[in-house]
Parts: sequence; C-alpha cells; structure tokens
Amino acid sequence: MADCSGKMEGTRVVCDGEYGTIKYFGEVPPSNGLWYGVEWDVDGRGKHSGEHEGVKYFTCSRPGNGSFVRAKKLDFGVDVVTALVSKFSELHSKEQFSEFDCVYHVSKNESGAFEEKVKRLERVSLRGANVSRGPGDGKSLGLVAPNVVELDLSNTLLSDWQEVVKIVNELPCLSELDVSGLHLNASSFNLERNKLQTLPLKTLVVNYMRLNWQQVLTLSSTFSGLQELHASFNNINSIKSGDINNLNCLCKLNLEGNNLSNWDDVFLLHALPCLEMLVLSENPLGNVSLPGDIIELTDIFPRLKSLGLMNAMISSWSSVDQLNRLQALEVLSLKCCPLVSDVSQYDARQELIARVARCSTLNGSSVTVKERKAAERAYLKKYGQEWLKSGGNTGTSQSEIDSNFMIKHPRYVSLLEAHGVPDGLGMSSGNANTLKSSLIVVTIKCVNDMDRQSITKKLPATMTISKLKGLLQRVFKVLPSSQFLSYVDQNDHEVKLDDDLRSLSFYSVGSGDTIHLKW
Repeated sequence: MADCSGKMEGTRVVCDGEYGTIKYFGEVPPSNGLWYGVEWDVDGRGKHSGEHEGVKYFTCSRPGNGSFVRAKKLDFGVDVVTALVSKFSELHSKEQFSEFDCVYHVSKNESGAFEEKVKRLERVSLRGANVSRGPGDGKSLGLVAPNVVELDLSNTLLSDWQEVVKIVNELPCLSELDVSGLHLNASSFNLERNKLQTLPLKTLVVNYMRLNWQQVLTLSSTFSGLQELHASFNNINSIKSGDINNLNCLCKLNLEGNNLSNWDDVFLLHALPCLEMLVLSENPLGNVSLPGDIIELTDIFPRLKSLGLMNAMISSWSSVDQLNRLQALEVLSLKCCPLVSDVSQYDARQELIARVARCSTLNGSSVTVKERKAAERAYLKKYGQEWLKSGGNTGTSQSEIDSNFMIKHPRYVSLLEAHGVPDGLGMSSGNANTLKSSLIVVTIKCVNDMDRQSITKKLPATMTISKLKGLLQRVFKVLPSSQFLSYVDQNDHEVKLDDDLRSLSFYSVGSGDTIHLKW
C-alpha cells in the first residue's frame, strides 16, 4: 500500500474493506510518528469524534465515526490506467469471456493481443474500484483505451474533481460519465478552477453525492453540450441560486430523491430551453398551480414531454388538471401519493387519463385509444350528477354552468362534445346527444365450437358483462365462471370484456359488433 504523506485533507481511503475520508494528518501526542485522522462512511466503525486525551484534531460530520490510523493500514488507491489494465487483464487471464463480452463489448472470437482488445473497449465500468487519481507516471489513458464512450467511476476513491477532469480529457470519444457516490473535497467546487477548461460530454451522472444545486452546477460547468444530467438523491432543497446558462442544451434532468418542497423553484427550470424530460419523484413538492390562467394552456416548459412525480405528495385532482395545461406533456408518472392512496389502481389510472388529454404513457404503460375512450366516458358518468346540479344540460353552454364546476372539471364540456351525454342522467331517450340510449344489435359467435350457429341479439348498452354471461349460459350451456368474452368491432379490433361489473357501453360495444365466446 502506498505512502501518502503528501496527501491532503479530503483524500479517500480504504481500510479492511471500510471506506473513509482523511480529516487530519500529523502527530498525535504522546505517541510518536504520524497518524491519519479518518472519518468512516459507515456508522459504528469509529472510536471517537476526532479527539484524543482532550485535544480536538478534527471534526466528524456524524459523532463517533472517527479513528486515528497508521499509513501502513490504509489503501490510498491507484491511478485509473492501473485499475483499468488490472481489471481487464484479470478477466482476460481467467478467460472470463462471457463477462468480458457482455459488460465490456469485447468478443472472445476477436483476434489480437490483450492490448488491442482493450483499445477497442467502448463501455468501461470501474465501479467500486480503488481508483483515486487520473493517469500518472507517464501513463496515458487515451493510448490504452482511446475508444471509451461510456465510463463508470462511481463509488471509487476519487476525491478531487480535477482528477476526474484529467481522466475525461484523455478520452476524446467519451459521451457518458457516471461519478455517483464520490466524496469530493472542498476544492472541487472552486468555480474559477473548474472554468479553466470545458470538455464535450452528453450525459453526466452525479447521484448520491450529497450535493446542493450550486455544487451540481459547478461540476456540470466543466462540460459543454450536456444533454442529460442525473443528480438524484442529493441534498438539493432549492434551485434559487446559480447560473444555468451552461445547461442550454439539456434535454433530460433527473432530480429524484432530493428535498425540493417549493414549485417556484421548479418553475425556474423553465429557463432551460430544450428541457423535454424532468424527474421530480421522491420530492415533497405537494400540490401544483402553474403560472397564468388556471384553465388555459401554459407557456411554461413548452417542450416538456415527460414528467416524473411519483411520491411527490400530490394530494388534489386540481394539480392533475394543472398538469394538463403543459402543452407537450405525453409521459406522466404519478403514483404513491396521497391523491390515489384511497383509490384503486384501476380507477386512479382511468381518472388520470381522462384529466390529462395528451398523456400517451402513464406510469410506464401505454394509453391506447380504446383505453382513453373508456376512461373519458367513465369520467363523464362519474361526475354527471354534479354536472347536472351545476346547471348542465344538453342545451347548456359552458358559460351557463357554475364556474366552480368548471374549475374542478375543466375538461368536462369538451369531453361531452366528444362523447355525448352518458346514460342515466335523466335525459330523454329520444335526445340525439344521449350516449347509446337505445338497444344495440350484436352478433354472438361461439369460437370453441364453430359448428354452433352464431346468434344475433338486441341488448341494452347498459347490460353488465355479468348479466351477459348469464344470458349466454342459458343459450350455450356454458357456466359463467368458464366464459371468456371479447368483442370485435367493425374495424376488426378485438377487446377483452374482462370486468363483470362493467357495462357493454363502457367497452364501447355498439351495433354491428361481434362478441366472441370462449371457454
């Protein structure tokens, strides 16, 4: 293990598998010789908080995590070239080609010496390796592995940002850099020092580094042309300070797991002209009200297509209506919050779809045209009585409806125009705007037994799937519990009728459609 008498405070070390940070270097009387004062990452490893016999030598961020250790017991790491060559030579010598091929994109069938294979590497992971500095002693990372595109240096011993810069500077093809989990020293955030050079990079990952927003900006200012920035699970509680002009090319920003609690901070990110994806999950933001008119589309975040708000403490449907004002929003993640805590997953999904008009992907699942149609019709029916009590009628204009209702349900009138008035709201059966107010004529086909003749039935659109199964039991002698129903519309689209409590109209079954019976 190397001697580090010249090492500075903030240097990262390993001792018996435990990671720590140097907080002091010098004598600790009455003992002779030099000691390193170390604060350990894991609670319970230390013996004190940086004091000895009444003298305070250093301070621990968490009490009781300090120790004095001799140099011979500490591992101060190696340079990045040594770590890379060591890792790949071990894999190569053991002929662990499956890992070499899968992780590092080098095939066992490729010819050439080990050095030539390393030169062809594009994705390199040194995660958890004892890398503590950039290339040294005349070594050149650019000569050893010049084609690296993605580099993972997370959870290594690197503690000085300038050492990271040295590494990046030798990789002309580098596009993605992950330095998550690094414990950087104070000098790493010297803005003037980092402005000495800017390097091209598309993706920077700085998760789990205890950074505030200003520190994130300082590190990102090292690079030009950043398109993705991941700063999850840090100490970001405000976005009020800092110049974000160097992030003008940023398309994706992930701030998951921080402590943002004010939407006004989030709105400052509107200054990022190319922002298309924003992840704010696991932040205690609470309900949102976008600037401007509460119903009209907003000019804020004009290009934002994807928004993550899982467990962001959203508790009101009015916040969802506000999200509908984002003119480009297509992908939404919104669950694990008070708003849907007492609602079934199915019902929550339906209402979210109905309230956010342009959402095409919700919580990771695509929203089909059929699902949107069913969700919007269910929404109309759910709030139909409230609409009537607020002055709604088939001939009522929007201006005549109680304004409180319109604030609570800004999409309701437009959905009525698209789908008509739902059944069961006291409308006359002859009204042309009534949704499937008459009987529908459907063909029922027995798929399992093609010899059985198909039958045609007139059924009420309000008939539930459960009652339909009862009818089919009498006709085809098949128990309801054994029946599997679906219908094929006139465009040959097949939809499962898998909820016994739902009506035919819920699934948009109409005259001319064919119902398939299987068992």
